[in-house]
Amino acid sequence: MKKIRLRIFIYEKQDRGRINLTSLLAELLENGIDVEFTSKSLKDLNMQVERVARYVKQNPADAWILIAASRQVIAWFADQLV
Repeated sequence: MKKIRLRIFIYEKQDRGRINLTSLLAELLENGIDVEFTSKSLKDLNMQVERVARYVKQNPADAWILIAASRQVIAWFADQLV
């Protein structure tokens, strides 16, 4: 069975240490999900849709979790074909 690749796009890098995200990450890993935080945050990419899109295309995943994304970034993700 293929593992699902899940990536968590956080608003800023400091969010990685938040207890609720850390426990979510541990629970997903325990259930066989290939999950990790992105190396860049939405803030690193200045919440610019073009930069986010380029990053996502270079780092494929089966599913994404967005933390505090702008309406424009959320709309871009919603418009992507599944």
